[in-house]
Amino acid sequence: MEAANFLPPTGEPYIDLAAGNYKAFDQLAELLSTRTKRQATIEHEPGTREKAVNTLLSGILLGAGLNAGNELLAAICDVIHALLEALTAAQDRDGALADAMEAFCPQARESFLAVHRTTVDAMLPHLTRAEMDRTIEGEYLADMAELGAARAQSPAVTLVIDSTAERAKSKHLNGAFSYINVGQKKTWERGFNFSSIYDATHLLFVGCHHVDYRLKEGQKRVLRLWVQDLQAKVAAVRQAGSLVAVIEGDRYYFAGEFYAASYFGLLDPGAPAREQPRLVVPRKFTREKESFKWNYLLDPEQPEVFTDFLNLSPYTHPALREQCGAEFAKGAKGQYQVPYACVALVDEYGCANPRTLGELRGEARKVQAGIKRCTGALPAADAKYLAHYAKVAGQHAAAPGRGRGAKRVNFKDATDERLYLACLRLRDNIASWKKKKAGLLDSLMFFAVSLRPGEDPTAHPGTFLALARDYHARWAIENGFRDVKHLFLRPGRSSKPTRRQFHLMVGMLLYNRWHLQRMREMLELYREPAWNKRPYDPHRPHVRRKIEREFGDVQSARCYLIRLWACGIKKLIEGSFNKF
Repeated sequence: MEAANFLPPTGEPYIDLAAGNYKAFDQLAELLSTRTKRQATIEHEPGTREKAVNTLLSGILLGAGLNAGNELLAAICDVIHALLEALTAAQDRDGALADAMEAFCPQARESFLAVHRTTVDAMLPHLTRAEMDRTIEGEYLADMAELGAARAQSPAVTLVIDSTAERAKSKHLNGAFSYINVGQKKTWERGFNFSSIYDATHLLFVGCHHVDYRLKEGQKRVLRLWVQDLQAKVAAVRQAGSLVAVIEGDRYYFAGEFYAASYFGLLDPGAPAREQPRLVVPRKFTREKESFKWNYLLDPEQPEVFTDFLNLSPYTHPALREQCGAEFAKGAKGQYQVPYACVALVDEYGCANPRTLGELRGEARKVQAGIKRCTGALPAADAKYLAHYAKVAGQHAAAPGRGRGAKRVNFKDATDERLYLACLRLRDNIASWKKKKAGLLDSLMFFAVSLRPGEDPTAHPGTFLALARDYHARWAIENGFRDVKHLFLRPGRSSKPTRRQFHLMVGMLLYNRWHLQRMREMLELYREPAWNKRPYDPHRPHVRRKIEREFGDVQSARCYLIRLWACGIKKLIEGSFNKF
């Protein structure tokens, strides 16, 4: 067959392209019309299967479910309706229609809805890190005002501090990068760390600032920059009409300066002592982690809550030297001893039947006895085996091990085999006991909760236990980073941290507005006559109630972006055709 038979006549458009190359649509329509014996036969209206295919393809296009696909198609109908409304309302309908035909013509030099990427890039403002941080903070204040008007603002807040990492693949880095761990990888990569502060009670980002590890000489004489940034965010929450009850962070923030600043009321200056934020951070260990935990389990006199101390050097933190010298004692190395409440929790993560500390200590004593018994019996068993082997073989041998080497299978006599296997069993038992010991150690966690002047944590241990258990709220910022990066972040390869932070800032702004819209929808359902609930615990207002679990389909991020997208198109239509 000649090639000319596949081409349209000269000068005519190839109108059969869609029909020839997009048969997949018809195939999907036929597939959805297929009925098996396990399905009931239902008569649908004409066009239903084509609509079903469109909904399915829309969901695939968005990488989301059918609800999001349906939302996209509904938004397209909304846009078309807005265009028809604008044309119908025009006094010169023929002129408006001609103008619309020209504006939406696929061959037009300029698209009615979009501009070239270089135009968008040129319009991006060159904001500094501090300016972007203030932008997020300003958006947070506006969001809190809306929540307050809707009676959904909590009087107390849990702030969470953490950082998210982005790798930089550019070959021409500008020297502002740092070495980071992305995700759960153990390898270090070049990239940027962006430290953020998050309101875990209202699910809103309060600020984001790139972390600088290089301090100038003048900056070393005052509180660290990240502590100053936290002070500003605590003040912003107070300006919004709430108090910061708790500040949570990961082990990076287990620092003497942080706890000393909290002890002296520097995180919220001017607030009375009873309103000062509590810090809750996992206790950070070095090489003594295993011995500290094991000795704690074996000591029945150690309470669940006790006072421990952090070291603070007067030379590396001169801003706190005067206050620490008047309040804290010095240790053996001349460092100030900053007190905090150390809280022990058992089976806090992923345990269906959590044990008590007493039960864990009982198991630890059994494990310790087993290890001691087997370890004590091993030298005698090895000696018997080696002595017998030397007697029957006439040569010396090494003690049996449980390494990767091959084990003996040929023996001199039955006693040789019995003594050899007895040594192996003891080593197996020791390994089994040590495995149980490792499991017990993993079940025990220590949290550091800040103290106020003159406070004894052992007098009211329940308060500190509750604060430590609230640490689960910290994972809200992890989920926030995930949503921002996966749903609202525009991918970029810039080697400039400020450009990367700009896209992150836009993602955080969209994330905040999305959660605000979700809260509106949930409150509308809650405030029906049978409901009058709040999205926080009235007895402990800094703890958020997860009310979204009580609803089926709350607006997803995809649906929110689709509605935002449709709103932008409608604004273009309303602004372009209202002149007729």
